[in-house]
Amino acid sequence: WSNASPGALTAVQVQGPAVRFTLPKAETIASDWQPMKAAIGSYVLPATLSYQTTPRLAAFAYLKAEVENASALVFLAGSVQVFLDGAFVTTSSVDTIGPAEKFDLFLGTDERIRVESKPLKAKIDVAILPGLHGRMKTIDYEYLTTIENFRPSSAMITVLDQLPVAQHDEITVTQLAMEPKATEVDEEKPGVFHWVLTVPSGGKETIRLVYRVRHPVDFVIDGLRAH
Repeated sequence: WSNASPGALTAVQVQGPAVRFTLPKAETIASDWQPMKAAIGSYVLPATLSYQTTPRLAAFAYLKAEVENASALVFLAGSVQVFLDGAFVTTSSVDTIGPAEKFDLFLGTDERIRVESKPLKAKIDVAILPGLHGRMKTIDYEYLTTIENFRPSSAMITVLDQLPVAQHDEITVTQLAMEPKATEVDEEKPGVFHWVLTVPSGGKETIRLVYRVRHPVDFVIDGLRAH
């Protein structure tokens, strides 16, 4: 896609799966073994902007555009240069996109959305329980995620977080609190939750997550969030 003026668009012929582009004017290609680019058209595509963040992995909010191919053309797979408000932000890639098909473009981080995830406390208890387990350790984890919006307008932000998933019969994970309740549970990724928040300009939203992990004292547990 280019910034060619609307009056200089190429002629497009669609014949079944084949698309033929005829440039609006002759182009001179120098014999210097250097690549050359020629504008073939300019298309305005509708897009919905939103943010996505996974505070457990990175304390940043990533701007995402859900774009619809509103043209009658097939866009071939390849690399794309992404501009936002006239400024270059990133290089990405897209798969082959058919007419009316929707696709995502990520536009980089927005420092005006501040993300913080921090532990509030960890309560550790060791007890002797009846049965085969013997001495058991119980740890209560509490985390608070804060999203602040310093943009001049409201922002829709999807927050992803997760509870640990036990992979052993003698390890149990119990959810104690989730405020607010998650908007969606990821069916393909056990323990992963999505919150869709609308944060007003100058506003702040929080997510509180508390869970309990119980296991024999001699177990070494990998993958738990560190304090």
